[in-house]
Amino acid sequence: MQESDTYSDPITEFVAELLLEFNFDSARERLLACEKVLASDFFLGPLSAEFMEQARLVLFETLARIHKRVDIG
Repeated sequence: MQESDTYSDPITEFVAELLLEFNFDSARERLLACEKVLASDFFLGPLSAEFMEQARLVLFETLARIHKRVDIG
Protein backbone atom coordinates (compact mmCIF):
# COMPACT_ATOMS: atom_id res chain seq x y z
CA MET A 1 0.00 0.00 0.00
CA GLN A 2 2.92 2.35 0.63
CA GLU A 3 4.05 2.20 -2.98
CA SER A 4 0.60 2.26 -4.58
CA ASP A 5 0.96 5.93 -5.48
CA THR A 6 4.16 5.28 -7.47
CA TYR A 7 3.38 1.88 -8.98
CA SER A 8 0.30 -0.20 -9.57
CA ASP A 9 -0.84 -2.84 -12.01
CA PRO A 10 -3.90 -5.10 -12.14
CA ILE A 11 -2.16 -7.88 -10.23
CA THR A 12 -1.16 -5.73 -7.27
CA GLU A 13 -4.57 -4.03 -7.35
CA PHE A 14 -6.25 -7.46 -7.24
CA VAL A 15 -4.24 -8.49 -4.19
CA ALA A 16 -4.92 -5.17 -2.44
CA GLU A 17 -8.67 -5.29 -3.12
CA LEU A 18 -8.92 -8.91 -2.01
CA LEU A 19 -6.64 -9.13 1.02
CA LEU A 20 -6.58 -5.56 2.32
CA GLU A 21 -9.95 -4.06 1.40
CA PHE A 22 -12.01 -7.30 1.24
CA ASN A 23 -13.88 -5.81 -1.72
CA PHE A 24 -14.77 -8.95 -3.64
CA ASP A 25 -16.63 -7.25 -6.49
CA SER A 26 -13.71 -4.98 -7.23
CA ALA A 27 -11.25 -7.87 -6.87
CA ARG A 28 -13.24 -9.84 -9.45
CA GLU A 29 -13.06 -6.89 -11.86
CA ARG A 30 -9.31 -6.60 -11.27
CA LEU A 31 -8.97 -10.32 -11.96
CA LEU A 32 -10.43 -9.81 -15.43
CA ALA A 33 -7.85 -7.09 -16.04
CA CYS A 34 -5.12 -9.45 -14.77
CA GLU A 35 -6.10 -11.99 -17.40
CA LYS A 36 -5.57 -9.45 -20.18
CA VAL A 37 -2.23 -8.31 -18.78
CA LEU A 38 -0.93 -11.84 -18.28
CA ALA A 39 -1.97 -12.92 -21.77
CA SER A 40 0.08 -10.11 -23.32
CA ASP A 41 3.17 -10.58 -21.11
CA PHE A 42 6.03 -12.54 -22.67
CA PHE A 43 7.28 -14.10 -19.45
CA LEU A 44 4.00 -14.59 -17.57
CA GLY A 45 1.87 -15.59 -20.57
CA PRO A 46 2.54 -19.32 -20.24
CA LEU A 47 1.54 -19.15 -16.56
CA SER A 48 -1.67 -17.22 -17.18
CA ALA A 49 -4.04 -20.19 -16.80
CA GLU A 50 -2.37 -21.35 -13.58
CA PHE A 51 -2.43 -17.83 -12.12
CA MET A 52 -6.12 -17.37 -12.96
CA GLU A 53 -7.05 -20.72 -11.40
CA GLN A 54 -5.13 -20.00 -8.19
CA ALA A 55 -6.43 -16.42 -7.99
CA ARG A 56 -10.03 -17.64 -8.26
CA LEU A 57 -9.31 -20.20 -5.55
CA VAL A 58 -7.90 -17.54 -3.21
CA LEU A 59 -10.88 -15.30 -3.97
CA PHE A 60 -13.34 -18.05 -3.09
CA GLU A 61 -11.43 -19.18 0.02
CA THR A 62 -11.28 -15.63 1.36
CA LEU A 63 -14.98 -15.13 0.67
CA ALA A 64 -15.85 -18.43 2.35
CA ARG A 65 -13.79 -17.63 5.45
CA ILE A 66 -15.52 -14.31 5.97
CA HIS A 67 -19.11 -15.37 5.29
CA LYS A 68 -20.90 -18.30 6.85
CA ARG A 69 -23.24 -18.63 3.87
CA VAL A 70 -22.27 -18.17 0.24
CA ASP A 71 -24.80 -17.78 -2.57
CA ILE A 72 -23.41 -19.85 -5.44
CA GLY A 73 -25.69 -18.14 -7.98
